[in-house]
Amino acid sequence: MLGTLLDASAASHTRFAREIVDLVRSGLRARATQTAQAGATRLVADGFCLAAVWLLTLFLAADVGNRIRGPLPGGPAALVSSWSLALLGAALVLALIGSDRLAGAAGLLFTASVFEDPARYDLTGTARLPLLVPLVCFGALLLAPRRRRPSTRRLAWLVLAAGLAVAASRTDDSIAAVALIGLIVFAPPAFARLHTDPRQAIACVVSAAYFGLRIAQDPGGPGALGLLFLAAAPLTLTIVIAHTRHVLQARVPL
Repeated sequence: MLGTLLDASAASHTRFAREIVDLVRSGLRARATQTAQAGATRLVADGFCLAAVWLLTLFLAADVGNRIRGPLPGGPAALVSSWSLALLGAALVLALIGSDRLAGAAGLLFTASVFEDPARYDLTGTARLPLLVPLVCFGALLLAPRRRRPSTRRLAWLVLAAGLAVAASRTDDSIAAVALIGLIVFAPPAFARLHTDPRQAIACVVSAAYFGLRIAQDPGGPGALGLLFLAAAPLTLTIVIAHTRHVLQARVPL
């Protein structure tokens, strides 16, 4: 391919640049077509499963960070229970190695423990509404697991979770600190790949919806940031479904 490219554009730098652009465009179109073969339903389900992994990482890092830092004045007298931490850790490990169904079950048990004692998460009354997001994501792990081979190499992700826990321990709002780091690191590349592999973008907006619901519980309402987080999920899902259907209808055999 490179030899043909050089031969065809050797006499003109402009033609060489144009051929490079066409080559990249064709590669991206081929990748988008290959990804779309899974279908919109499978891509959306995979995005929710990935969001479950991100939320598990967020909760685990924040809770471990809180334990490292200790209780805050005026905050809950007791930190999250060891039982809940064990469920979080087990769910994350199982999801990383590829046992999505077991991970989803552990995640749902963790969510049930939070509903039972929401004061430790400062989620009393209507503030429990944000828990619907992880509930749906953990349900996706259980009912629509991803199609991939088991692998222990993905446990390297736990190194990132440990680093986030240390960073969270240095702030008063650990969960917001972890979310901000995740948004800065993962959102730009995820949306850059929206048309070729939308699963990470879906995970971003679904995770953002959790924080949009939390912000909406503030006395002043959701504000511009909360509305942005809440609107991002349905907008992105609409774009992904429409784009996947368009690619499948106009696909060219690879």
